This record gives sequence, structure tokens and C-alpha cells, in this order.
Amino acid sequence: EIFAIDNNNLLVVATNTGTSKTFIYNSVITGTTASTTNLLEIVGSLSGDTFIKDLKVSTENKVIVIGLNGSGNTYLQQYDYSSGATLDVEISLSGITNVGSLVEVNDNFYILNNSNQIYKIGLTPPYLITYEDTSTTPIGFGRTSQKYGCITQKFEV
Repeated sequence: EIFAIDNNNLLVVATNTGTSKTFIYNSVITGTTASTTNLLEIVGSLSGDTFIKDLKVSTENKVIVIGLNGSGNTYLQQYDYSSGATLDVEISLSGITNVGSLVEVNDNFYILNNSNQIYKIGLTPPYLITYEDTSTTPIGFGRTSQKYGCITQKFEV
């Protein structure tokens, strides 16, 4: 997974197979070279060698990831990278099958799945997940991208 902040800054997900840990790196590109630093390690239910399905960055200094853990359970996590890249929210998405991605529309977060279903997630605890609609699109949503600056919300701790 890769998320572009702008033309020179990327966030990249990588797993160290030797340690079975997953990290998010910040790559700053200047000219033909990139300087890469470790931004954070994926912890909590997604720690270890996990499958990250989506990565978004909020203007609120939050990194939001969706991934599958080793048991095949899907979680959404929010990290605060302005305060040492701490995990501050973890939400189980077990009620949603085939999770594709996260988008923000009109100050609300939505989960899209590969069966064309749309779920809204509340921004405050207990982060209630509600079914919203099923699209008539002939293919599933899959993964999406959203321009940096369009994700302006965060999950409250």
C-alpha cells in the first residue's frame, strides 16, 4: 500500500519478513533519490505479518489503516503520528465481509466492500457501524484512493 501526500512525500507499507513486523515508512523524494524514515510500526490486532488493505492520511495528523490479521479478521486502526506514532483507535470490522477501503464523504467515514455495500462508521466511541446502501455498480468497490486534504476527520479517542 502507498499513500501520496504530495509530489515529494509518500507513505509506504512494508513487512520485514525476518522479524514478521509491518511498518509504515515516510519517503521524501528530492530529485532522483528518496530519503526514507520509519514512521510507525503496526501494533495491536494487526501486529506481525499482516495484510494491509488500505492506508489513508488525515489532515488531523492521523494515519488510518485497514488490514487483516493472521486469523483473517479485519480491523481499522488510527495512529497519531504527531505524538510518536501511537495507536489511538482500533475498531473491529468483523460484521463487514470483503472489506475494500475507507473513504470520507461529507465529514463521515464509510467502509466500502467488494460486494458493493456501503457502511458508515461513527467517529466517537463505540464507533457504531451501520449499513447504508448497496450500489448497483456491476463490480465490487475494491480499493480506493482519496487525495490528501480530502480526509479531514479523525476517530475520537
